[in-house]
Amino acid sequence: MTRFIKIASVFVLAVSLASTAIAEYPEREIQLIVPTSAGGGSDKTARVYAKFVTEYLGQPVVVVNRPGGGGAIGITAVLNAKPDGYTMGQLMLPEIVSRQFDNPTAQFGADSFDYIGKSGIDNHIFAVRNDSKLQTYQDMVAFAKANPGNLSCGVTGVGGGPQLASLRWQKLAGVELNLVSFKGGGQIRGALLGGHIDMLCANTGAVSKVLKEVRILALSADETHPKFPNVPTLKSFGIDLAVGTERILAMPKGTPAKILEKLRVAHQKTLANPEYQKAAKKAKVTIDMASPEKISQKLKSEENDYRALWAASPWIQDR
Repeated sequence: MTRFIKIASVFVLAVSLASTAIAEYPEREIQLIVPTSAGGGSDKTARVYAKFVTEYLGQPVVVVNRPGGGGAIGITAVLNAKPDGYTMGQLMLPEIVSRQFDNPTAQFGADSFDYIGKSGIDNHIFAVRNDSKLQTYQDMVAFAKANPGNLSCGVTGVGGGPQLASLRWQKLAGVELNLVSFKGGGQIRGALLGGHIDMLCANTGAVSKVLKEVRILALSADETHPKFPNVPTLKSFGIDLAVGTERILAMPKGTPAKILEKLRVAHQKTLANPEYQKAAKKAKVTIDMASPEKISQKLKSEENDYRALWAASPWIQDR
């Protein structure tokens, strides 16, 4: 009986210490891994977010850039991190669910992480130069249908969000474009303004510096964008496609529930902070209040869509 009491006491003490440790979380800085280089849209989004969420966590949130492999290196770093609450990732949709199909090293998918929320979203757009003969989305579709493969459309990155969005759109709209890949927003913007491509499919950020020189034909979103209130959505034309670069805050699978709850509460307080909202607007970050449950559901749905797309038309032909 005495031995049983001692064992029970040790167990209660262990549980008590574990609970205390979680209650005191965080006790040191938290790394926020971003799977892109410094200076880009994802990096800027993460740094604005880290600055404000730090206030609610009581410890610094430090951005760590881990670029490479089309996002696979940074995402894998979060996947393999210890689930103790001190490694968070700002992971990108679609890469978090699409890389498993085009990159043999990508061993992650929709169910690989625990989710906190979104730090922002950058929807995809179709845009042309102001002097383009394609005045409207309907003009563009009509020309593309009449001239299969002749309309050149710039996209950023093979296997990246804009290319995959374009491939999905082509199937839904029943058209064929000549997709031309560029490394980043600066290159694709220069190609469009220089007349080297007819149009582009990219994030809204790719044209934010040249809005007076381009015409946005359509936005891939559920609702109109507050910055582009007169730009129609694809859904308004009967195309059920609302995609973009969605920046999702994720933790390694198995992170304790109490730690996840603390992070989620801090996240919601950050998004509700008027000063953060001002800073996000200045940095051209669109805030998305999606819950962890909604994020998980969308990721699973998108994963299924990309699996079907890969089976029908692999976007990297030598895989």
